[in-house]
This record gives sequence, structure tokens and C-alpha cells, in this order.
Amino acid sequence: MTQLTGKIVIVTGASRVKGIGAAICRELASAGCSIFFTYWTAMIKKCLGVLNQMSLRS
Repeated sequence: MTQLTGKIVIVTGASRVKGIGAAICRELASAGCSIFFTYWTAMIKKCLGVLNQMSLRS
């Protein structure tokens, strides 16, 4: 996925840490993309966990 390096990606629905949206965010971030994602407010603590996982990998 090297052709994705530096690209900006929008992912809607990344609320669940073990969900498809979060998995897509992690994969695209590991491929070098900048991620903009939406989430459900009640899941904010879990979303912050996803963000931390992504920032640790970059």
C-alpha cells in the first residue's frame, strides 16, 4: 500500500475499537495515510484508545 503514503482518508463510523471502521483506520494509518474519522460520542474513551494505538505505530 505504499501508494497511499501521504493521502488523507475519511472513515465514518470508527466507534468500536474492534469494529470494521477502527480496523480500517489502523490499516490505513499503518500504510501512511492521515486519517479523519467520525465516532459516536458515547464511545469517546474507546476512540481515544484507537487514536493512541495509531499514534504508537507511526
